[in-house]
Amino acid sequence: MWCAARWTVLLLLVPAGLGCSGFSRRLQPDDVVLARQIAQRGMDSVDAGNWQRAEQFFAQAVDVCPVDERVQARYAEALWRRGARKDALEHMQEAVRLSGGDPELVVRLGEMYLATNDLQQAARLAERVILSGRQLASAYRLRGDIRQRQGKSDGALADYHRALAMQPQYPEVRMAIAGVYYQQGRPQRALATLQALAGSYSSGEEPATLLFWQGLAYKALGRSDQALTHLAQAEARGLQSAELLYHLAEARQLAGDFTAAQQTLQRALALAPTHPDAPRLSGLILQNPQMASRDEKRW
Repeated sequence: MWCAARWTVLLLLVPAGLGCSGFSRRLQPDDVVLARQIAQRGMDSVDAGNWQRAEQFFAQAVDVCPVDERVQARYAEALWRRGARKDALEHMQEAVRLSGGDPELVVRLGEMYLATNDLQQAARLAERVILSGRQLASAYRLRGDIRQRQGKSDGALADYHRALAMQPQYPEVRMAIAGVYYQQGRPQRALATLQALAGSYSSGEEPATLLFWQGLAYKALGRSDQALTHLAQAEARGLQSAELLYHLAEARQLAGDFTAAQQTLQRALALAPTHPDAPRLSGLILQNPQMASRDEKRW
């Protein structure tokens, strides 16, 4: 590929933002190599956890060679992580165009559209890959996620199982399947799916989201002690959300720890003041004689 500007290796030391407007050199074919060298420095920054620096390198690489689909895709991911979703979508669209419709990039673009609640665009892209005949598990996962969002749980399950047939080691899909079972009121099936997945991890290495879903399944089965253990572990592993805190508060209430339940519920309400089930849970906590006695002593 021939690119719009040729920069020397000294560009690696040029601050992001200068772009290539100051360069008017003749097109050279080694710009692709240079752009990918810069992009590699961006990947090194990603590995180091410095996404801000990574974005700067990817922006430089795009300026050097805007017709390299890999560089466009990496820049899109950096923008997406920063929350610049509109710009990220534009660069991922360009990556798809430049790649001639690479299926993995098409699916990633679809995932971005799904995250912005554009189900129509996401579905169009998922179908594009599936109808192409490419056996890509992520395409079926994407369509399953869309169908689940649309309330088509049976169709979602079919897609998720098709994805697993292509890629048996696909933790996100197994958790998605468990989520469907849970929402269908089949917590035992959900728990069995989650336990099978948990067996693939070393003890203490389970993802926080897996522990969260296990906690929900245990709670739905009336096994409050196990629910409390798994939900507390999910929080300790770094998972923070109003939904987690609400279910953790309920598990603590069911386990008889009403003071901790009230404190956890207050933290959940700080994140989501209008949680629909919060008034009911708050009432259950405050009706407990232990809490009522404590409130009387305050007066």
